[in-house]
Amino acid sequence: MTPRNACAATLPLILAALISTIAPLAASEAHAQDEIAPIADPGLLFETGVELYRSGQYALAIEVFRQVFELDPNPFVLFNIGRCHEELGQLKEAVRYYKQALLLDGLTLEAKAEAIKRLDVLEPQLDALDAEQSALQKAQAGREMIAMILRLAKARAAERASAEVLALRAAEDERRRALAEIKPPELPTEPPPGRGGLSWTGIAVGAAGGGALAAGLLVMTGADDDLERQQDLKASYDALRADALSADDPDKARAAIGVAGDINELADDIERQQGTSAALLISGGALVAVGALLLMLDTPDDDPSAKGDGLTLILMPGALGFSGQF
Repeated sequence: MTPRNACAATLPLILAALISTIAPLAASEAHAQDEIAPIADPGLLFETGVELYRSGQYALAIEVFRQVFELDPNPFVLFNIGRCHEELGQLKEAVRYYKQALLLDGLTLEAKAEAIKRLDVLEPQLDALDAEQSALQKAQAGREMIAMILRLAKARAAERASAEVLALRAAEDERRRALAEIKPPELPTEPPPGRGGLSWTGIAVGAAGGGALAAGLLVMTGADDDLERQQDLKASYDALRADALSADDPDKARAAIGVAGDINELADDIERQQGTSAALLISGGALVAVGALLLMLDTPDDDPSAKGDGLTLILMPGALGFSGQF
């Protein structure tokens, strides 16, 4: 009997192996390989492959069936190789070998029907697996794109924040230079002609009050600038907080916390500046008022006609009063 006829004669055995319950083979896998190596007869190799299939050693059965096919290119052997791949879960390989078996001559109608039946079962499964894999790849690509967009947005936000910090520092340096350049008015070295020491004191006190008022106004201007900056930071904080809550993004949440810290620090600076400005304005106004009062109380020494002009300080029990003629 030729090898091809031997394979064809064992077709009932092949089909029985495909549908029967698989029983374990007594010999080990290594022993099976030792037995396979010296066999050169395709019929005996074929039977060995069937026994390996029945014992569940599908990978070894595939190697044996491939040796059989090299000796005798029989479509039944390709069918059995496809069946082994199917048992191993290698569906693409199983479909490939079933199709190759159908392309060769010599396959019986029963075997062809079984091969077509297996293809009808496996090909929809492969299509579903391919669709699932494609969906997973698209989802992964979408996640990577979102991650890249978030990284770019974070980098741009950091650049804007850095630029804003630099601008704030430059504005603060400019304000400090302006404060350093403010010089109090020079005071006269001698009292005004015809005036006494009280007038001189009034002028000095008034000049000091004017300097305090100017400094208070400058500090107030700086506080107003910081208030505008605080409003911008609050808007940035609200936007970051909303994005962090909607996207559940810990990076944006940390960025929002950092902006909140900047807002609090700026609020402390504004409070200090406002306190300083109020103190300077109040003290400056008081000094100007005292200086003006001292000037009004003093009368020219060289103008007898002016002796009756101006204010006169009157001490009373428990009170202080003024009287004057203008």
